[in-house]
Amino acid sequence: MTSAGEKQHYALALVKALFGHLPSSFHIGLLYDIGCQLEQSCRKWGFLKSFLPHISFAISVFHAFGHQWACQLIYHPCKQEGFGLSDGEGCECFWSSIKGLIPSLQVSGYHQHLFVIDFQVHYLDMKSLTGLGNWLLFCWNHCQEKKGAASKGLRRCGVDIPTLQAQWEAQVSAQTKPAPCHSTKAAENTVIQIMETQKSLENYEARLAGLEKDLLHWIADMTNLNIEIVECHKQIMSFKEALQRQRTALGLNGLAELAKIQNSSYLQLCMHALAVKKCIQDQLHQ
Repeated sequence: MTSAGEKQHYALALVKALFGHLPSSFHIGLLYDIGCQLEQSCRKWGFLKSFLPHISFAISVFHAFGHQWACQLIYHPCKQEGFGLSDGEGCECFWSSIKGLIPSLQVSGYHQHLFVIDFQVHYLDMKSLTGLGNWLLFCWNHCQEKKGAASKGLRRCGVDIPTLQAQWEAQVSAQTKPAPCHSTKAAENTVIQIMETQKSLENYEARLAGLEKDLLHWIADMTNLNIEIVECHKQIMSFKEALQRQRTALGLNGLAELAKIQNSSYLQLCMHALAVKKCIQDQLHQ
């Protein structure tokens, strides 16, 4: 290290050096204060390209709560598989264990700095190895307590695990999608979508009427006709629901003439207001 601060290239160099001492089949969980940015840099610029399939990125617990909620949903170690109760604060524990050296090393020379820190690290290493059994026992008991509390909570809620997992995936998908953009064509595009949905609905209604007419006159195979009629009903219901959602989002009633309001300035302002409202709500949720 030649400069102060948490430079990203130092983290990349450490990860590369670590993989040099591990078998090629190993998969590691990387907890870093800005693990989200580190992963994006690796994927954008091709850093650690050969190692990325063997890395799961996460943010250390102490710093995770300072990130935006969407980032926490993806990178918080308690919300990812494989990290268990790991908090990623090992470096902070190490800094805390050597803080007693600060007063004496402030008035020491360069070589004495290196000697004292190296000697202290060696001592802490031996101390950790001596107490390794007690540490493992403490972690095991703590894990069992957390597991028991979680199992009790799951039984009390009365919802099966697959349903909870599906709901969690839906929440992550909803809360990590991009915020709406301010587009000068937003109102026009929304109106066009409504008109396309309306046209599709009319086509299916016309097709349904033709199938029902064929059914009355026994023109075609009855089994296939009934199947097509059921399918048409499903499509019509789907388009009606979509049309209702689109009109509600736009603030239109059923009598509005879409073609006439397509270029409306008032409608354009409404779409901008909806986008701003959505952005504010997302910020408040975070």
